Amino acid sequence: QAGYSNATGSGNVFLGSQAGYYETGSNKLFIDNQDRTDEATARTNSLIYGIFDATPANQKLTINGMLNVSVLPAYDDDAGAGGGGLTTGDFYQTTGLGAIATAGVVMVKQ
Repeated sequence: QAGYSNATGSGNVFLGSQAGYYETGSNKLFIDNQDRTDEATARTNSLIYGIFDATPANQKLTINGMLNVSVLPAYDDDAGAGGGGLTTGDFYQTTGLGAIATAGVVMVKQ
């Protein structure tokens, strides 16, 4: 039933038994397996919802759930991460916190 209502859209990717069931548009990504009642709810409640576009800045990926990244590079701070080759928007974990580490997002000016 993935993409069931999409009679005229194109360029969509539906993954899961009812992914994008109510979607009528084009260039969408859905990963889901639930009946979400309507098009708007499916976009906000699917595990993953995305919009494809030729321009990367216009693309969108939404994760409607907890995200766990099992491996991140470790640095003391933004300066260390930048020196290690990471750039703005890259993720890393901070060091020196024992068993609990926090995730950081590099805010190095380019």
